[in-house]
Amino acid sequence: MRDAEAIERMKKLYKMDEDLIQFGKFEVEYKRNNYYVKFIVEPRVPGGEFEVVFDCAGDLISSTPGK
Repeated sequence: MRDAEAIERMKKLYKMDEDLIQFGKFEVEYKRNNYYVKFIVEPRVPGGEFEVVFDCAGDLISSTPGK
């Protein structure tokens, strides 16, 4: 799995549309065979940070909506 694929899986998981995506940015970090994908709404607002973790096969390990 690559960064772009991890981002697409996150978009599907949270049902993100283009209107939401244009107001934020994605950050992908790969460590210990897991992909940590974070979407941050800009400007920063409470509840505007979403994070998911996928394993290297693309299976969902955990998700944290709206920190």
